[in-house]
Amino acid sequence: MEILTDIPSGLGARTQSMRSIPFENLDPETQMIRFDTKYVFPLKRLDRILELIDHRYAVVDFYGTRVSAYESQYFDTAEWTFYNAHHNGAANRCKIRTRTYTDTGLSFLEVKLKNNKKLTTKKRKMLNPELGMLEQGEGFISSHTSVDLKVLRSTLYTTYRRISLVNLRKQERITIDYDLKFCFGGSEVSLPELAIAETKNDNQNQQTVFARLMRNERIRPQAFSKYCVGVALLHPCVKTNNFKELIRELNPQYL
Repeated sequence: MEILTDIPSGLGARTQSMRSIPFENLDPETQMIRFDTKYVFPLKRLDRILELIDHRYAVVDFYGTRVSAYESQYFDTAEWTFYNAHHNGAANRCKIRTRTYTDTGLSFLEVKLKNNKKLTTKKRKMLNPELGMLEQGEGFISSHTSVDLKVLRSTLYTTYRRISLVNLRKQERITIDYDLKFCFGGSEVSLPELAIAETKNDNQNQQTVFARLMRNERIRPQAFSKYCVGVALLHPCVKTNNFKELIRELNPQYL
């Protein structure tokens, strides 16, 4: 897969000028059960957004890096169980992936669950890079889902860069992803001009500083699954009816 592009100079300077908080000072468990809200907007607007929230949020410094590189590999069944559940609007749904923090080489197997109350729960297990995912993940997968690991197959690779922010009162975390690429079977789609912000809160409060800023900037919450968008773009065999409007919106600006 193509290497991630360089960090835009403006973003690099902006994140370096912001107040920071070391990753090791944060409790990683606070992100594992949360309510998520996403916002999709042109990457060129990100510098202004960071400037406007500079005094209320700190950027997470991940062992000397404030813009981190991520790689994810997603898995699904031959019947596209996870993709179809999301496409069809199932209230309770699941995704299974591996995630690698490129800057450190750490890898995790993750199960991401969403229930009918829109609560997201993420479970993860650190992986040994010298062992295969199948031999490490069977007990973990079966303890959190009803899926047999042996029926899973790789369906999508993604890479992207991430800026992580935390409210100075630690009541809200935000991730902002950009430089997004999807890859499967030798085909690749890039969305270099797209930014995806996601707020992670322990309640469904829409009155946070970031939510108010998004309203003022006329950026509305929008459903966006990196997995589903990538599959819809790279796998012509899947149904995409419920994602066609989103794909059409992406086409003029980002594809």
